[in-house]
Amino acid sequence: MRLLWQLIITLILFLNPGLSRIAGQDSGFDLKLLDQAAHRVMTVEDTVAEFGDLGFLKQALAGADIVFLGEPSHGDGTTFEAKSRLVRFLHEEMDFDVLAFESSVTDCHLIWKEILQGADPLKVADKSVFRFWADSKYTTDLFTYIGERALTDDPLILTGMDMQLSDPFPPLERRKQIIDFLNKGPGPVRIARVPAVDKLLEEPERYFRIKSQLFLDSLDRVALMEELHRVAIAWEKKPWCPEDAHLYRYFVNVPRWLYVLWNIDIKKMDPALLNIRDEEMAKNLIWLKEQVYPDKKIIVWGANSHFGFNRQLLQPLDYMIPMGGYVKERYGDRSYTISFTAFDGKTFSLHDQKLSAVTPADSFSLEQALHNLDMTYGYLDMRDPKVRQALGERFIARIYGYQNWSGEWARMTDGIFFINTMEANELRSDK
Repeated sequence: MRLLWQLIITLILFLNPGLSRIAGQDSGFDLKLLDQAAHRVMTVEDTVAEFGDLGFLKQALAGADIVFLGEPSHGDGTTFEAKSRLVRFLHEEMDFDVLAFESSVTDCHLIWKEILQGADPLKVADKSVFRFWADSKYTTDLFTYIGERALTDDPLILTGMDMQLSDPFPPLERRKQIIDFLNKGPGPVRIARVPAVDKLLEEPERYFRIKSQLFLDSLDRVALMEELHRVAIAWEKKPWCPEDAHLYRYFVNVPRWLYVLWNIDIKKMDPALLNIRDEEMAKNLIWLKEQVYPDKKIIVWGANSHFGFNRQLLQPLDYMIPMGGYVKERYGDRSYTISFTAFDGKTFSLHDQKLSAVTPADSFSLEQALHNLDMTYGYLDMRDPKVRQALGERFIARIYGYQNWSGEWARMTDGIFFINTMEANELRSDK
């Protein structure tokens, strides 16, 4: 299931490659002013105990209680290492206490329960968190840190915000947890009263299929949707088992995910259908922020393409509506998106097990400009008037999938973390 969705996302990123250049456009960058306004970051190594080079973020993030940490692709080892260091900085220096991955909200909750019972995050995280993050050698210190802090007075809570489930999570384990959850609820949602849900939990592979492979008849699909809806409504009327509230989201998310799978045509992508995932991820994050962790600040880990906003300012228009737009609309400056990018290097695709070069930067791009400033690691606060003045309104950047996109980027992301040379992701030697 997850591999199918990764393939779909890969197609979205690369079917529309953006622009190599706008006709007649030069960069228009004021390099002297850009050099003055940029923050040079000394290291991305997560083992470095001091955060002096990240001190500028305390001012940039003042007032924010949701911070998105994006990435251009899911094969970027240096980005994962830099993000891991930022997570630790945000937790230790700025009191962010929740880390939400672009992974199943239900299954991440179940592995967090295991961690609280003493399980090693390095051994259980990949049951829910996407493997290119959970098993990366570049996040080893991060998951070790999560385990070390789990039973202290200041844990870094692991959760998810995606609507899809996780393939590696053992279905029978999930089934037992959800049946226990249902059997604590009112009579109409007890497992004996929702047989279609029971079948789904027992044999999920029969249901999570794209339209061309689906063999369930329409009556089966209608019965399942009715039961899933019944459970969701019952919880919303009178919640039960609050310690497992995340399991309620299973009954909200699964119908929407099934709707996408049952209607998608991978030969002809429909943006309206694909946008459902981002809308649901936004709803999950808002639910986490307002219902589950109302007094906590949240770090969100995932892709640049999901975390941006005002995507209609891209040229050419691709009709995608990222979750970051919904969140920005609701929270304004309380939400802060950091997008990562790189000048050159390599990236690794776990989907097809291929190492590939980072697409060369356009000579008119932001990445080329920062490279010309001899910047190894750097940060641009896109809310800073000096940065906006130095860059101009519209310019080329490779924030989405390392393609040369023209956009009004100062209105599409709050900050840009630059890495000159990207190291490709690698899995840990024990994986």
